[in-house]
Amino acid sequence: MPNNKVGHEHDGTPHRPDLTAAVLLLRQALAPHATAEWAQPTDASGGGVVTVRGVGMAGGTQCLRLVPWSAPAHRRKPTGRTRTNTDYPIVWVLPRASAAIRETLRTHGEQYIDLRGAVHLALPWALVDRADLTPSHRSAGSLRPSVDPFADRSSLVVRTLLEHDDIERVWGVRELAGAAGVGVATASDVLRALAERELVTITRRGRASEVRLLHPVATVEAWTRSYDWRLNRGIVVHAPVGDLTRFMHRLPRLMPSGARWALTMQAGASLVAPHATWDRVHAYVDVPSAHASHGLMEFAAHADWTPGDDGRLVLLAPYYATSVWEGVRSISQLPVVSDLQLVLDLWHYPVRGREQAEHLIETKFAAW
Repeated sequence: MPNNKVGHEHDGTPHRPDLTAAVLLLRQALAPHATAEWAQPTDASGGGVVTVRGVGMAGGTQCLRLVPWSAPAHRRKPTGRTRTNTDYPIVWVLPRASAAIRETLRTHGEQYIDLRGAVHLALPWALVDRADLTPSHRSAGSLRPSVDPFADRSSLVVRTLLEHDDIERVWGVRELAGAAGVGVATASDVLRALAERELVTITRRGRASEVRLLHPVATVEAWTRSYDWRLNRGIVVHAPVGDLTRFMHRLPRLMPSGARWALTMQAGASLVAPHATWDRVHAYVDVPSAHASHGLMEFAAHADWTPGDDGRLVLLAPYYATSVWEGVRSISQLPVVSDLQLVLDLWHYPVRGREQAEHLIETKFAAW
């Protein structure tokens, strides 16, 4: 089995790996095909649980227990016979490991995260084996879990930074929290996570802090490594589409009365900065997140639309149940998501999505 000195200093003193840095590497290794979020923060043993979710229908959900590597901990690892439902598969976290040590772990079927930039996971739906990742610049020893700045409510802070008229504005933390509609603690956590990614600078001025966004496009690119439009739950339906543009303008009459909805993808972009051809209308609809699939089916049935993979209308239950509605505006009497949400949705869309997203950035975010 692996050398007992794995993850130790030369004097034999064990490192306590930075699990937040491990999660950042995990997200980097999985994107854009899966996401990783803390399910349980670090505990007294120095470990913690993360939930990995595959994007779209191709993947699944798997909880993993991150455990700092040590030989005693490895010997106490539960076997397959004794593992209970709460003993999630273990992923060893090592501050540093040679290629030979990583190969030994791999040979023995062990999962690991090497903080120098390597991840090896055997998920039920995918094998992840990367050794080309960029290590986090966090200082070693910090065990505070980092928030995902691109999660639903957290993203309100990032949206405010990216969508403000003065992209080079210097913000106070309280000022930014107020503009984003979140608490100061939430804003501080999000900004710390962005600073870890070197996307913002945080400068102390006495008892206050000043925040400046450094790289708008790099921030969007980092966001698209955590978000993919396929994270939205959706159904394709048959509707009397005909001409796409004319159909869009009939939608307010066809949608159930009182429903909250908004156009996105190419349909929304065609009203903002037309560029690419398109053949489907995508619309977010506000249905309960806990029962998204059932809510979408009910929504479609109420409008007398029948499901079918070859339909030309796609109804989406938003992954960003709260923040997707920020910045929705009426264009030609049609609700359309914000320009930033259009960019995020289009980025990984296979039908000329990246091309349209980049055109939106060039035309709507020239200050970037």
